[in-house]
Amino acid sequence: MLPNWEERPLTVANLLNPAFCGEVIRRCIIEYQKINNAGLPFQLAFLVLPIILNKQIRESLPKTSSKNFVAWIEDNQIIKKDLPNIIRNIVPYSQESIMFLMMYEIIRINENGNIEVMTKSKTINEENEVTECYKKAELLGKLFAKAETSQFIFINLGIKP
Repeated sequence: MLPNWEERPLTVANLLNPAFCGEVIRRCIIEYQKINNAGLPFQLAFLVLPIILNKQIRESLPKTSSKNFVAWIEDNQIIKKDLPNIIRNIVPYSQESIMFLMMYEIIRINENGNIEVMTKSKTINEENEVTECYKKAELLGKLFAKAETSQFIFINLGIKP
């Protein structure tokens, strides 16, 4: 359970606020949907923030989606060591962000249990760390969509979903 908003350290409240984190997740889902119309498998949504918000992991992502997810993991084995703990720490913020997006009817869970984006938003044209996170989230969505299954992704990360 997350502490009340007023009790969160300022840095945590700013970086892990549900609007920003929700936008990161939403952008990942949009790119996933462009390749795979089924929507993002629910469990994959919990990988988005740990991969994107961790600067070291985010910067290790390939420049384009032409490299597949497994090749990226094989080139960055060190990620597998820390990622389970990062995921565990970020799960409450991922849940909060998903609930935020659902509350504002930006996403929905379809009949197959996958997450779909229902509304589009404006694109931002400035260049900063926030837009870098958005662009990498979009890339991650493409990488997820090109991987075989969500179980395949978790297995290659060495994580039990």
